[in-house]
Amino acid sequence: MNLESLLNIFGNQKEGEFEPSVNEGSSEKKNHSDDHKNEIQNPQKEKEKQALLNLQNGVVKSMVELDEGTVNSVFLVEFTNGTSGIFKPASGESAMRKIEHGTLFKRERAAYLVNAEMNFGFVPPTIIRKINGQIGSLQLFIPDTLPYYEIRREEISRKEHIQNQLKTFWVYDLLIHNSDRHMGNILCEKVDGNFNLHAIDNAASFCKSELRFDVGNFFDQELPEDLGEKISNLRKNQLLREKLRALLLELLNKKEVEAFFARVNLIGDTIDECNSIPRSRYDTITNI
Repeated sequence: MNLESLLNIFGNQKEGEFEPSVNEGSSEKKNHSDDHKNEIQNPQKEKEKQALLNLQNGVVKSMVELDEGTVNSVFLVEFTNGTSGIFKPASGESAMRKIEHGTLFKRERAAYLVNAEMNFGFVPPTIIRKINGQIGSLQLFIPDTLPYYEIRREEISRKEHIQNQLKTFWVYDLLIHNSDRHMGNILCEKVDGNFNLHAIDNAASFCKSELRFDVGNFFDQELPEDLGEKISNLRKNQLLREKLRALLLELLNKKEVEAFFARVNLIGDTIDECNSIPRSRYDTITNI
């Protein structure tokens, strides 16, 4: 889906003056620019870092409410620097069962941080900032994508490249305990004849609600080799663990953060032992 399509589909454009960028919280403000400071530099990481800065510092050009098919308030924001983002203000959040009200925007950022620090690479850059007086999450808009349900019956969806990405999505959602993964919030971007998948709408995570993954389950199936390496790296790297724990504690409560790291250990042990997630281990993992 591209920007023009969204503007044609949705109305309610908000006119008038917009406040300049304001970041909430001194630690968050620092982390937006330092998220990847100590990592080995590569073009993709540099692109991601620049996207975070563009979202953080962008001056609002236009803001359109996406009011069709959404439970919470969602806005498409265009900035004068050419960047576009999806803004979800805390004030527009609906109550969700077993999730503390007013925390969805923080969970969007937390899900991105896990993705970024563990090098999954499929959650678009996401920050917290104020726009027009409202605090919320702001996620980079990915143009020219299709929701997964539009390609799931095509032959390409059965290729190893796609299946491995879906397996990684599944384990990632187990790690963050995502209770709302469906075919509409997996976006498919065509790159060099293949589709790269992006995970959006990650707010219903780190909670006690029942896990949801409508794309399918991959119990007892061999997992991509690099998936185990991503989890192992977090478990073995004390500095990385401490950094991620500190970042998450700014956004989630202590029990939610400790539950995440307990799942990291349990899933890591399971993959090391089986190179899969046996169905028999599912309840133990999801009940943490």
